[in-house]
Amino acid sequence: MSTDFEKLANDLMSGGGNSMLKGKANEIKKLANSGDGQKVRKMMGNTDNLKKAVEQGDAETLKRVIKDVMSTEEGARLAQQLSELFK
Repeated sequence: MSTDFEKLANDLMSGGGNSMLKGKANEIKKLANSGDGQKVRKMMGNTDNLKKAVEQGDAETLKRVIKDVMSTEEGARLAQQLSELFK
């Protein structure tokens, strides 16, 4: 996982990302609806466990999911695009 993306993920998980996300909502939606975004969503399947992990602050589950996604070409490209979006 790239250092920039790790920092972004840590910022978002620590709660500092709320205002960051609001300001970039349209751009994030575009990335989520891109070809890579759709492939990653399909790969992840049911995201109920991920949503639960976010709600409960389960950092270990979130790290595992991020690592799994980052191990794919699509996930790595999305991470790079997100990282650049928040620079």
